[in-house]
Amino acid sequence: MQQSALDPTAGSDRRRRPASTTRARASLIGVAATLVVVASGCGSSSKSATPSTTAAPTAAAPSTSDASTSSTGVDLSKVTLNVGEEEKNVVTLLTQAGLQHTPYKIVYSEWPTSAAELQGLTAGAADIGGAAAAPTINAIAAGAPIQAAVAETSNQVTGAAILVPKNSSIQTVADLKGKEVSPTTKGSIGEYVLLANLSKVGLGPSDIKLDFLQPTDARAAFTTGAIAAWSTWDPYLATAEIEDGARVLADGAGLNASLGFLDVTNAALNNPGKHAAIQDLINRMDAAALWEQAHLSTASQTYSRLYSTPLSVATVVEGRGIETFQANSAQIESDFQAVADLYYKDGVISQHVEVGPSLNHTFTVDPSAAPAPT
Repeated sequence: MQQSALDPTAGSDRRRRPASTTRARASLIGVAATLVVVASGCGSSSKSATPSTTAAPTAAAPSTSDASTSSTGVDLSKVTLNVGEEEKNVVTLLTQAGLQHTPYKIVYSEWPTSAAELQGLTAGAADIGGAAAAPTINAIAAGAPIQAAVAETSNQVTGAAILVPKNSSIQTVADLKGKEVSPTTKGSIGEYVLLANLSKVGLGPSDIKLDFLQPTDARAAFTTGAIAAWSTWDPYLATAEIEDGARVLADGAGLNASLGFLDVTNAALNNPGKHAAIQDLINRMDAAALWEQAHLSTASQTYSRLYSTPLSVATVVEGRGIETFQANSAQIESDFQAVADLYYKDGVISQHVEVGPSLNHTFTVDPSAAPAPT
């Protein structure tokens, strides 16, 4: 029986699993109780390239630096927005551009993978969280009460890829047949890039040995030769390329791998205060992304400092992760449907899903409506 995409323990049963894997997966079960509260106006952040699930909670009043009443008449100072994070992407993006001071309070919760983050949304531990199209459709197919608020695209077609050791005899995707490969976690962008590339050469998941591992365990297995290839994403991808000399076998070019969404719970959508706060957050994130694109050198240095990451890795990650946000459209629906269809064909999801009803059309993207980056 196929496990739910929202089950954080879902994945293959591993015969030789590093001991840390059991601990990592056990921590996922309780991660919903670990909330990192970053109240409005508090913009500091620090972490390593490995996701953290523990932090001391803090609290403060919402910022009064911006107007507290939304265009819809909602008093935002009374709103608390719960934002799910993987790799602290949102708080870092906003802080780099000086847009972290919001008239509503934000409670950030940190999750080690997008699948776990979407589980948090399902459980009501977060109102909104960003995820690639692949984990988003995985969650929707499992019955998650979420919709995709707006689409997020980037030039990250090269920021998710299949890696092999630099001296590996594997030269083409077809050479993976019969080999043991980790797509990192189940339902992730790593799995999607792997399956999509296999499909291009007439192969499927049954033609290889899938080994689902948490990112740090996958890297350990990759560097020791326990797996023949690893399909993953930045910053793990850039780190392996730069520090381990890993070679890219195939990336996500032409595979809709750069498509993602800001996913929102139905409960938040139906709450006028949270809906207004989400609209403001979308505008801020797009304004911050435009600032980042114009200040890549500064953004890379900030990423390196906050994440204790070598500048060489930070520069690659920032350059490959330039984001833009856009309202859902017919083209977005078509691209999203292609992701869903592949996952159904390869058995990642157990039923065919029409993605249209899961795309929300009540939000706009207007960076000019956000405060000016500082």
